[in-house]
Amino acid sequence: MVLMIAKTSADVSTVRTLSHNALSLDGRRAFFCAVNDCTIPGFRGTCGSLRGASPYRCRPCRRKPRCGSYDVFPFALSPSVSSAAAKGACCRGLTVTRATAAWRTTSEEPLLTTCSPTKYPRAHTADALPSCQRPPGGLRSEGNTARGGLGMRVLTMIGAGEFGGAEQHVFDLLRSVKRVEPRLAVFYEGELASRMRAVGVPVRVLSRSPWRAIAEVVDYARAQNIVLLHTHGVRANVIGRLAARRAGVPVVTTVHSVLATDYPDPLKRWLFVGLEHLTRRQTDRFICVSRALRDDLAAGGIPLERLTVIHNGIDTSRFHPDGDAVSLNLPRPLIGTVARMHAAKGYDVLLDAARELVKGGFVGSFVWIGDGPLKTQLARRIQEAGLEERVRIVGYQPDVERWLRAVDIVVLPSLSEGFGLALLEALACGKPVVASRVGGFAEVGEGLAGVRLVSPGDPYTLAAAVDGMVRERVVLPDPDAVASLYSLERMVRSTEEVYAEILAKRSL
Repeated sequence: MVLMIAKTSADVSTVRTLSHNALSLDGRRAFFCAVNDCTIPGFRGTCGSLRGASPYRCRPCRRKPRCGSYDVFPFALSPSVSSAAAKGACCRGLTVTRATAAWRTTSEEPLLTTCSPTKYPRAHTADALPSCQRPPGGLRSEGNTARGGLGMRVLTMIGAGEFGGAEQHVFDLLRSVKRVEPRLAVFYEGELASRMRAVGVPVRVLSRSPWRAIAEVVDYARAQNIVLLHTHGVRANVIGRLAARRAGVPVVTTVHSVLATDYPDPLKRWLFVGLEHLTRRQTDRFICVSRALRDDLAAGGIPLERLTVIHNGIDTSRFHPDGDAVSLNLPRPLIGTVARMHAAKGYDVLLDAARELVKGGFVGSFVWIGDGPLKTQLARRIQEAGLEERVRIVGYQPDVERWLRAVDIVVLPSLSEGFGLALLEALACGKPVVASRVGGFAEVGEGLAGVRLVSPGDPYTLAAAVDGMVRERVVLPDPDAVASLYSLERMVRSTEEVYAEILAKRSL
């Protein structure tokens, strides 16, 4: 860590020249902070980069400055200053290091002290540096080394009010990354938070108040030396982007679905779509889980160079044909559905199709696996249709692979689908699938053995496809082919490559 302090305009020019020399030799970005130092414990200043980044206010304290202005140039480079020196940088004096053109040759020299004659020696940690002297992305301290040794901490944000495909994606990603040290921030203490803690990933539960949550993320990012924020879902996207702008870290957003179809209520849809559009310029890179989502975002005006397609991957050690299955005392064949009970998942269409199948002499049963806002309403509709003996809602099941092995056919009647992790999970377990020809289902399922695609929203077509699959001799899917095309390792590796690319661009 090198701090350069200049008292005159000539000194400022000299320091900037030195900073460019250091920058050219090390290849990292230098950050500039104009500080109003003071004779009382407190100051305000503005921070930005040598390239003119947007200013933001320093936060060590909130008292008005009383004395002279100095230019302070902190670098995100080792060696760093001590905790005492970091605190003294504001008001109590500082010993700094003057950089020479030969960057690696440095010497300590007390250039300036104010408010107190106290001198502070160099030491080994930069964690205590006040926010005005932390460059965007924070500082790496010794002992803060991630798996893989790169020492980069990435904060992932997601709502996590329920456990669906996006939450499964986050869980698989965070427990599998090797090149970064993951952190998780959620708005609800639920299944995802408990699973992440169980595998050793630190979890922060944020306030439900948006403004308080933004402040919490900013403080957490600075305290934990977060170098990148990765958001999932509209609430995490909006709050994460606003916080990242204040903290000075880049943002990656993974898009799991078409936002306009996630909110049936017109007012909520208008609000969340509007907030997403207002803040999405803060995102450095969008990861789309399907080409269909990429095309949707590109049509909305996002440049293709900011869009990367990374298909979901599955954990083949968990999803495979061999293994325990749930024992279900229900008439066969068993038709299973794994999805959140949300309007976009097409459960109303599936219920109408089930009624048509039963009318036509179908003797099997339906098992619906999932939770969501429509659960009570669907249970009531099942009773009204007189199908309570044929359709069973079992709720969210953490061991969903055991339920998939227990059924004969999987039906996924979504009206909109970003990718559809359940499709891969069913195929990996060796189960044939009837799915809507939408989004990721069409992209992944087209041409795969054991998949039959139908028009979305049509219960009669869906019923005919299920009946045909029951009566005909169906070619079963090849789990090995699915695993090779959509492995978890490939998904993780591709995501880490995006992280590295974004951070490399920020360091230029």
